[in-house]
Amino acid sequence: GPAEIKEVAAFLMTPAGAAIASLTISGNFIFGSKNRGAYLGDNTQVHDVDKDQSGWNNLCEQLKVSNITSFTASYIGMGPVALRTLATSLPAVLNSVTLDSTGVMKDEYGGTGQGTQKTYTLTVGEEKIDLSKKNLGSADVALVATWLQRPEVRATVADLNISEAIIGDAGPSLVDAISSSTALNFITIGKGLRLPLKDNYDSDVL
Repeated sequence: GPAEIKEVAAFLMTPAGAAIASLTISGNFIFGSKNRGAYLGDNTQVHDVDKDQSGWNNLCEQLKVSNITSFTASYIGMGPVALRTLATSLPAVLNSVTLDSTGVMKDEYGGTGQGTQKTYTLTVGEEKIDLSKKNLGSADVALVATWLQRPEVRATVADLNISEAIIGDAGPSLVDAISSSTALNFITIGKGLRLPLKDNYDSDVL
């Protein structure tokens, strides 16, 4: 929970924590939990998405200055608020990050969970990033834009597919990422609109 993730953050500050290269926190109630709903006759604990940010904020502060190269945080109750915090806290040496999308947080019954959030991974060195139909929201797109501006990423990614993503207020960040890239040739957005970008990008299409 939030208290325990604070302990993880504190550990990362120690000499032993500084030696950690891979961190996985998947399946934990990082932001707290709540009953699924008494009206369903089910008191099963489910994620209280983005509720308690205290432990997460502590963790992100330490992640930013850590030596972690691989970070996995799937099914932890992370929503767009927490994801935007993470986007500004990626370790400089990070090679891979695995997360859940935040574009569609509720199912047809108003519940949250893996049925609506889709897991995706960003990895340094890949020439094509395919995040199509991953239920990406604007916070996810902002994270992708941040990722694309990493020197080791913008020099290698040639093809980006974020079709069906909700770009929203992440549009300017995405345009900045596109303009700074030295390798990106194509981007796919909307309902599968594939746009050539080499020597020609236009923020109006985003």
